[in-house]
Amino acid sequence: MKSKLLYGLLLLHLGLWGQNYNSHTRKGNELYQQEKYDEAEVAYRMALQQNEEGVEAVYNLGNALYKQGRVDEAREAYEKALRLAEDASIKAKTYHNLGNTSLEKKDFGKAVEQYKEALKINPKDNETRVNLAKAIQRQQQQQQKKQQDENKEDKEKQEQQDKKEQEQDKGDQQKEQQEQSGDKEKENQKQDQQQKEKEGEPKEGEQKQPKKGEMSKEEAKRLLEALARAEQDVQKKLKEKKVKGTPVKTEKDW
Repeated sequence: MKSKLLYGLLLLHLGLWGQNYNSHTRKGNELYQQEKYDEAEVAYRMALQQNEEGVEAVYNLGNALYKQGRVDEAREAYEKALRLAEDASIKAKTYHNLGNTSLEKKDFGKAVEQYKEALKINPKDNETRVNLAKAIQRQQQQQQKKQQDENKEDKEKQEQQDKKEQEQDKGDQQKEQQEQSGDKEKENQKQDQQQKEKEGEPKEGEQKQPKKGEMSKEEAKRLLEALARAEQDVQKKLKEKKVKGTPVKTEKDW
């Protein structure tokens, strides 16, 4: 099928080659009316080879491209036609069709501007008026959706910020509680130490000081050791005394 189409286009190309600009343009218009948009495109391009500034061929080429769904190429053709056009009617139609391409690309703001330009030239064009109303409506819908999306995004950002702040506050509260707990523990330790000091117990790392009139451990130890030595001396003396007082038995020599 594709090869037949290419063959047909080639024959058309060869058949149109010898014709002049007007003939190519008329042939393109006939093919366009028959909804043979790809063949009409070939005819219009042939016409432009004869006269690259032919406004009618440029404008109609844009129409043929638009019908084939090649919107960007159609826009380029319309913009060229607009630059070349001197006739008000062609300008109005070109602005209208440019509005259609912008509408197709969802550039509703641009479409509104282009339809308004067309109506400035031809205020009685009801089709342009209808398309303008459609473009305005879609522009408003687009703006509303954009605003909704922005509001949603702002809401999500705010929620994330609130969550972050809540987590920060929670962390600060936990830190504060830990600090308060630590301070309370230190205070309890201080009170315990004060109570121990009040009761006479030494501080950590210090020796316990005896109360007034009491004997220290060192003094008691020294006293016990002195008593032990004294006891040993007494026992020693008693033992020596006992040895000296024991009589020596002698035998009589008779």
